[in-house]
Amino acid sequence: TPWTLASETVWIRTHRLAAWTFVAGGLAGFVGVLLGVHFVVCLVLILAVALVPVFYSLFLYKSLEKQGRL
Repeated sequence: TPWTLASETVWIRTHRLAAWTFVAGGLAGFVGVLLGVHFVVCLVLILAVALVPVFYSLFLYKSLEKQGRL
């Protein structure tokens, strides 16, 4: 996203969060497959895991912008 590319701090913190959310989402998906969870639930999980870092990076960028730290 443009705001992630605009700040090294936002880039680093967003990717650290994304790493954790992708690992957690992968583990949850693995358990879901083992338990026979419906594919729609897995699809929603994948979308949530992908969108959390996007919204976090925007929130962080706006927060740092308000503080004048960009």
